[in-house]
Amino acid sequence: AQVKGNVTVLGDLNYQVSIPSVQIDFENGEEIHLTELKGEGKGKQAKGYWLGEQSFSLQKLDIVDAKLAPMFLIENASYSGNTSLNESGDKLNTQLVLDAKQMRLTDGTDVDNFKLDFAIGDIDSQSFDQIMSIYQSSPMLDEQEIQKLLPHIDTLFSKGFNLSVNELSLAFGDGKFRNEWQLSVPEGTDHITQDPMKLMTATKGSLNTYFSDELVDLYPFIQEGVDELMVMELIEKKDKGYELKAQISDGKLKFENGQEFPLIALLMPALMQ
Repeated sequence: AQVKGNVTVLGDLNYQVSIPSVQIDFENGEEIHLTELKGEGKGKQAKGYWLGEQSFSLQKLDIVDAKLAPMFLIENASYSGNTSLNESGDKLNTQLVLDAKQMRLTDGTDVDNFKLDFAIGDIDSQSFDQIMSIYQSSPMLDEQEIQKLLPHIDTLFSKGFNLSVNELSLAFGDGKFRNEWQLSVPEGTDHITQDPMKLMTATKGSLNTYFSDELVDLYPFIQEGVDELMVMELIEKKDKGYELKAQISDGKLKFENGQEFPLIALLMPALMQ
């Protein structure tokens, strides 16, 4: 393995790392194999997060049992991240991209062409730094530390920010899935810790989800859900699949046909669970 780079007295760092291979053998016969991990970065360690650029590539990581049968696999994967401040230094923006050509999950499911492109923007840097500083000093927060945290959370939401999944896509054989969503918490969303439900009505955004015909045919439970949505006219049939589009505003999920559903009614089952 090789690591090289340089660091300044102010903590600015650039580095390159290369690990040709690693093998770990366990007493029960299981093994972990890592092949061709390469990475580089430029920036500095801020209050619990990396401020700057980083990228990594991995040819293969797999876990096998005592009979060398694959238990978990990631192949031809990469990661890139970029976190930066705006010109005035009061807003933080970050984008993370993960992708993998092939994965085998622990339940034996094979996933191809996985990609996650996630971004968060216009975060108030001062309150975010305070939140990270408190959490870094004590990951298991007690009541006193929680009380210190709440004003900074209020400030974070009051200043507004944006969240987005620019792309979440994957394939199961010929079946393809793609999801995109954007959420925006507007400036002036005050005292959120005192009234969390305010977030429901304040948040604005959009949602776009696609299922290919092959994916629907592969999983009966997806077929059932698509059939119900087709009856309700909430999902549209495309040439090679199905597409669902909706807008988020006023505490409601609003579909193109004019139908509206309260967000709390859709989230309540998950909250109860």
